[in-house]
Amino acid sequence: MNEHVQLNVKIAAFQHLCEELAEKSGNPAHLLASLSTLQTFIASTVEPGEAAGVGYESLRGILDAALDTAREQVLLSQGQQLRSAVAEGDVKGISQVHQSLSRNGFQQAAERGFAEISQAQLQRWANWVEHWFKDAQTRASAASPYPDAMDFDKADIPMPHYLAMQDVRIFLVSQGLLPPV
Repeated sequence: MNEHVQLNVKIAAFQHLCEELAEKSGNPAHLLASLSTLQTFIASTVEPGEAAGVGYESLRGILDAALDTAREQVLLSQGQQLRSAVAEGDVKGISQVHQSLSRNGFQQAAERGFAEISQAQLQRWANWVEHWFKDAQTRASAASPYPDAMDFDKADIPMPHYLAMQDVRIFLVSQGLLPPV
């Protein structure tokens, strides 16, 4: 069966669609997912000869700009959640932000979330992170039957929590707030 449907997209209507998606989406992550799906659909359905055309390039430009804006909104939102979780000493909250992003995205979210925090406050948070991190390592080492290994399960430390705190520590090291390991 060789059915074929041709779609004609007006640039102005496409621009309006992207703006409407942004306005109606209450969640930046959902907006990013919607725009990414739209991008995949367009890229997979365009005819090879059309991909080099001015119209397609216009659509790509509109979509790329909307995606960049949505990504920035996600990073800002996640950065705010991360800042709140660190301020409250909420390791589970830190881990939730960590799990929702790539490692690079997590570092970018941390940059945005901690951008306007005073150095003194950042240092207090860094001291808390360092204490948590060293305590977790000490407990995991003590729980292991092997002298050069750590057992986070026996120490009752969820691995996602440890990995999230490790990445917070990496960010704080990159800011000169903690020494490298």
